Amino acid sequence: LALVQTADDIDQALDLCSVLTPEQQRFHCMNGVFMENITALNLIDHGYRSETQKNPTQRLGELEKLCRLYTGRAADACWREIPHTAVVKFRYNPEKIFAFCNTAPAPTSGKECSMHTIGILMTARQYNPDAMKYVKHGESEQEQVNALCQKIPQEIQAYCLRVKRSLD
Repeated sequence: LALVQTADDIDQALDLCSVLTPEQQRFHCMNGVFMENITALNLIDHGYRSETQKNPTQRLGELEKLCRLYTGRAADACWREIPHTAVVKFRYNPEKIFAFCNTAPAPTSGKECSMHTIGILMTARQYNPDAMKYVKHGESEQEQVNALCQKIPQEIQAYCLRVKRSLD
């Protein structure tokens, strides 16, 4: 709601987040600002955006440019939320989505993007492990998800496997 409160001014909304402690709460607030920017539903309801903003997949390029304007934890928060758009734009293809995340200007931003992508992919109703070209057909879904976790950057493989176990 910070973005609505600041009449769709992202920088002002991030300033509101800056007063929160500890740092984790500030980061969650920044995530919310960028998620609200991506979904735009509250902004549309309050007259700050037009109905054309309802489909964020058409705005992926614009959202990526926005994320590239920020540095530090604000950039990490922006890149953490952009997978909500990227997974739909890239039709839940993990290779394309992770390749997109890897274009983030900072390693921490790319990691946030990849980690959030894992959660989205594993919990999405549209998630179809058979669609992953690098996974052999005939394997169980559990084997395919294990294969997904093995194909992502090594520094987040453990996170992927923890998410998978929580869904078992």
